[in-house]
Amino acid sequence: MNLKEIMQQDLEDIFFNEDEFAKKIDFCGTEIVAIKSIQSYKDKYLTKASEQGLGTYKNGFALIIKQKDLNIIPEPSDEVEIDGIRMFVLDVEKTAQLIYSIYLERIDD
Repeated sequence: MNLKEIMQQDLEDIFFNEDEFAKKIDFCGTEIVAIKSIQSYKDKYLTKASEQGLGTYKNGFALIIKQKDLNIIPEPSDEVEIDGIRMFVLDVEKTAQLIYSIYLERIDD
């Protein structure tokens, strides 16, 4: 087993385990397992907004998804649907070789 395979197994067994950190979500009509992190969103956007006097961002979170679960990688400014809620993609980061962090903000109707 090589390092990439070991890392993938650790991700599956621990972080993307529904009994630990992850949960199933509907991502644009496809059911996947992901980790929702409000703190990651706050760290990136609320701190930056307050430092620059931009006001506050609201109703946002980071969605951490395994690379293999995404058929199409969303891009900033895209609209996606998470569990039936329309979201605006603020940023997409490849945080590790095997995962993406997608920063989202709810679109108010």
